Amino acid sequence: MLAVAALVTGGSAQALQLQRLHVTAFTLSADVARVRLEQPFHLLVQVHVTENVKKLDNLNLPDFFGVEELGDERALSAGRGGTDYREVLTLVAHQSGSLHFTPATLAAIDARDGRPKRFLSNDLTLQVTGGVSQVTRVIRADVTAALRVALVLLAILVAIFIALRLSRSRPAAPAPEPLPVEVPPPTPAAPTARERTRAALARLRSERDRPAAIVLRRELWASIGAREGETLADALAHPAAREPRIRGVLRAAERAAFVNDAYLQTAIDDLMNATERYLE
Repeated sequence: MLAVAALVTGGSAQALQLQRLHVTAFTLSADVARVRLEQPFHLLVQVHVTENVKKLDNLNLPDFFGVEELGDERALSAGRGGTDYREVLTLVAHQSGSLHFTPATLAAIDARDGRPKRFLSNDLTLQVTGGVSQVTRVIRADVTAALRVALVLLAILVAIFIALRLSRSRPAAPAPEPLPVEVPPPTPAAPTARERTRAALARLRSERDRPAAIVLRRELWASIGAREGETLADALAHPAAREPRIRGVLRAAERAAFVNDAYLQTAIDDLMNATERYLE
C-alpha cells in the first residue's frame, strides 16, 4: 500500500537535490506470518518507480525495537517497465510479544505534479512466539557452570578426606632416596586464541578473499567457545559474547563469510576494522 505524507519542507534548494520519480508501489513486509523467538527472519522493503534510475536517494528504513539486525542485502533492477528496488534485512527477536515496524520513507519530487513529497510504505506488526529467550539461555548456562564448579570442589574435598584417612591408618614409610632429576627441554607454548585471531586477521589483510574471511570467522567463534558449525544466533547466545565489541565483530564475520560477491570487499573492510577494535 502506498501513502504520501505532507510536502517536504526546506525550500527550493532542498527540492533540487531530490530525484523526480513516479512511485507506483512502496511496501513493507516479512517472510513469516509469526516470528519464532531466536530464529532469524527477513524484513522486506520494496519500491517500484516508472523511471529508470541507478539508485534511490533519500530512502529511509523503518524504525524497530526489540530485535537485533544481523545484516541486510540490497538489489536494484531497471528495465522497460521502470525500476524495482528491494532491500532485505535479516533480524532476530530475543523477546516474545509484539513487534511494530514504522513505515519506511522516500523523499522525492512527485513526477505527477512536480512537488517535493515524502512517500510512506505501510507499517507492520508481527507477533513473536515460541522458543527460549536469550536471557533464559544465559541464566541456564550460568547455573550449569555453577553446578560444574560445585561438583569439582566436592570431588576435591572427597579426595582430600580419603587421603587424610589413609595417611593416618598407615605407618610412615622411610623417605626414598632422591632420584636424579632430568629436566626436559621446554616445549613451545601453544598460541593463544588472541594470537590465532591476529594471525587470521593478518591473512585477511593480505589475501582479502572469502576463504580468509571464513578462517577469521572460525577463530572468532573459537575465542568465545562456540563450535565451528554453530550459527551466528548460537554464537551470540554464548556467555562470552555478552561484550558489545565481540558481538559487533561476530556479526561482521558472519556477513563477510556469506555476503554476495558484490559486497564482499566492503564486508571485509568492516570485518577488519571491527576485529582491530576488538583486539585493542
